[in-house]
Amino acid sequence: MKELAKKMSPEKHLDENGFEAAFFDTHFLKYQRNRRLPHWEQDSVFYFITFRLWDSIPSEISKSIKHERELWHKKNKIVSKNDFALLNFEKRNEYYRLFSKRIKDLLDSGFGLCFLDKPKTNMIVENALKHFDNERYILDSWVIMSNHVHVLVRLLGDWTLDSVTHSWKSFSKEINKALKRSGQVWMHESFDHIIRNLDQLKKIRQYIKDNPIKFGKETASETLTIQHNHLGCERTKRKL
Repeated sequence: MKELAKKMSPEKHLDENGFEAAFFDTHFLKYQRNRRLPHWEQDSVFYFITFRLWDSIPSEISKSIKHERELWHKKNKIVSKNDFALLNFEKRNEYYRLFSKRIKDLLDSGFGLCFLDKPKTNMIVENALKHFDNERYILDSWVIMSNHVHVLVRLLGDWTLDSVTHSWKSFSKEINKALKRSGQVWMHESFDHIIRNLDQLKKIRQYIKDNPIKFGKETASETLTIQHNHLGCERTKRKL
């Protein structure tokens, strides 16, 4: 009976701040979505989520990455929603290197209009992130860059990634109003990743903290970065 009970729920761990969470476990993936990117959901885990402005990656490069990803799927016989969960560690790392990491690097190059560096739009996104904090999810760490947003979050109750990211992006009208523009604001799909273990949790927190520094090396304009972590909130205005 004890062994059965263990299998009924994922093992949970305490991080260095005493927060309890589970980590990625193929036995407890409760729901999977399949669009252009692989998506997995699981109860009680931390998610690293990135959502970006619609023009943050050049369209031709985006199309090229999409085509290469489709070829990779075919080569690795990824034909169903469950196939990604069965990939070994090496293949997952290969996918990350070929696609996820490339997208991160492109985001950090500062392509596009980059209007999230404006104080008004920055504040709109900050308020959107905070709106359901401790109600639908727990914000752990996040940073608003000029053309993308990184969030480390743990969902509460039955709330799904789709519903949470939709609520963040639903403030598009306010952004357009502040900028006196119309049209698309965000890319329709977000990148999300279930944190695998405590070591990765620490690395993602550090990545979020360091992202403004990395971005600053590659732009010559002034930017306002709003950054929050489990220890507090920082606002940093830099002449870069």
